[in-house]
Amino acid sequence: MRKIIRVRNIRARVEVVEDPLVALRGTTGEETPSNFWETRTPCWQMNHCPPQIYEDCPAYRNRSLACWEVEGTYCKLTMEGGHASGRDTTICQVCRVYKKYGAGKPIQIRLTGVGIDAAINSALEKAEMRA
Repeated sequence: MRKIIRVRNIRARVEVVEDPLVALRGTTGEETPSNFWETRTPCWQMNHCPPQIYEDCPAYRNRSLACWEVEGTYCKLTMEGGHASGRDTTICQVCRVYKKYGAGKPIQIRLTGVGIDAAINSALEKAEMRA
């Protein structure tokens, strides 16, 4: 009897979580595909990135988004005042990948904190703490 009640409680909790997600998806007018690159040539192939680069790139690791929507890709990586930044999308505006798949839509970073810039800044902060 306890197992049945526990299962019902779990199902109720899942429904409570799923309802807002369904509502949110409905308000954006689009669902996030499981893999943006599934039917497209990926940016790492179009740009001829070697495995040592693309395997660490957040665009490769987060394939549900287009590369121009991911902060901290190798393409966007710059150093500013001793800190790495991966938010400069000016390179994206002239990139053949964006020109082919971006459909002229404004570029917006939708995923942050998972890029090469975050890893570099974390390493720099650790080095500063040791010094």
